[in-house]
Amino acid sequence: PLSKQKYAKQPKHRKKYSRKAKKFFLEKGYPLKTLPTASYNESDYDRSDKQEDIIVKNQFEFLERVTAEDPYRLEKQEEFYISGDFRSFYLSKYSKSDKGTFFPMAFDLGVRYRPTRNRFSFVWETRFTNSDPSKSAYDNLFSNPRVRSAYVLYDDLPYNTYIMGGLYRPLFGNYTPDHETLQIRLLEMDYKTIYQAISFGGSPNVPFANVHLIFPTNSSLAKDSGYALNLGGRFVTLGASIMLSYWNTKNDVGFNRTMYSLSGGLKLPFFKGRNIIYTGDIVNFDITVAPTQRRDSGLIFTNELKFQLWRENYWILNYAQSNVGYSPDTDKNRTQGSASEIMTGLKSFTVSGLETELLYIINNNEVSGTKTNSQRIQAQIHLFF
Repeated sequence: PLSKQKYAKQPKHRKKYSRKAKKFFLEKGYPLKTLPTASYNESDYDRSDKQEDIIVKNQFEFLERVTAEDPYRLEKQEEFYISGDFRSFYLSKYSKSDKGTFFPMAFDLGVRYRPTRNRFSFVWETRFTNSDPSKSAYDNLFSNPRVRSAYVLYDDLPYNTYIMGGLYRPLFGNYTPDHETLQIRLLEMDYKTIYQAISFGGSPNVPFANVHLIFPTNSSLAKDSGYALNLGGRFVTLGASIMLSYWNTKNDVGFNRTMYSLSGGLKLPFFKGRNIIYTGDIVNFDITVAPTQRRDSGLIFTNELKFQLWRENYWILNYAQSNVGYSPDTDKNRTQGSASEIMTGLKSFTVSGLETELLYIINNNEVSGTKTNSQRIQAQIHLFF
């Protein structure tokens, strides 16, 4: 527990570090102290003691609180770093069928190569997606590989700045890996949307900003050109954050996007170390659709609530609303109408590297005077390392 660590009683005002101390914190860090028995006080781990609210003034005070066994240090010692992410789903209804289906949805494999211990990283991520979700055979999963990202990153610069370039999806608004949410379906920016870009930014303290310059590719990936901007702040108090995003891209076939987003979140304590976590996002979009040059505009409101039940187990309640209708047909998507989405259920991080989720989802939709509604149960097993 934190109270047993050597750095737990770090004074608010300390003397300057000696050269020897700076070298120690930069290169090694204190050893991690563990309990000799399985008996423990759970309040030592729920952050109710406010020790994590300390604001450090420089890099050395930060590294003083990073033990020798912390992944922050260990991953920098590895020349190659490999990670994986696997998601499998059960849907009580899929597409136009009332039959349920259980299928592996996607497997991501990422490799990072560090030619030097600090600063430079070369990253490649491959995504395998199921070519036919109506079937549960795993051979379908590995028959459809695609590039998820491939970029060069130069980070850990003064004032926590970075620069990167390659193939990836630039940040815009509140990102969610669920490509079936109302917002992603309306904006048509799902897991296959990858751009060629150069980005730079920084977060010297509370404020942060990043800029993304987007260029067309010569491959089957997105051929858009333009830019994206993000400006915001992260605060220790209540774990609050706020971000204003802007996106402007166009391509040769006339599919143009101009979007604004205001997103934010906070964590509210409500009962004996348990928290309510809220994330919200408002998106204003103006999209020109090729080849008819139809112009779609509207607003999407997304609200996500997580109620902490015990440790990393949550009850989820999400609600999204738009003043335009959704249709899988691109010629009708975002046209006159409205749409809403409600998700409620349980999410659990049972052990390290495992997430399970069970949701009940209600969709209401109206497009050009035609109303539809649907309900389904969705279960997910998410493994990651």
